[in-house]
Amino acid sequence: MKLGPPIYSVHDDDISKRECIETFVYGLANHIDDLQEAELGEDLQEVERLSRDLVEGATRSGYPTLIGVANAAITACQASKPDEVRHAIEELTDLVQRVRRGSRGAA
Repeated sequence: MKLGPPIYSVHDDDISKRECIETFVYGLANHIDDLQEAELGEDLQEVERLSRDLVEGATRSGYPTLIGVANAAITACQASKPDEVRHAIEELTDLVQRVRRGSRGAA
């Protein structure tokens, strides 16, 4: 599987946002694990809650790509479409890896 390019925050140049970005990125691994566990347990209500939390954090930290996919997960949860939920979480997993690489300055 070919990895996509690193993803950077739109606020990377804003020193006042640095701590917010670092805190958000640091918590992403646990957050995606929680999303995967909720999806595996078919708990769409929890997937929706966690996806909303992800939208909030990504909004504050400047990651619009994460916002779009997390919103797709929310919509799929509300429509009770587990296949679409699974697809969104798979996409989020990839994006989170790319965000984490971007935060470490990978090229």
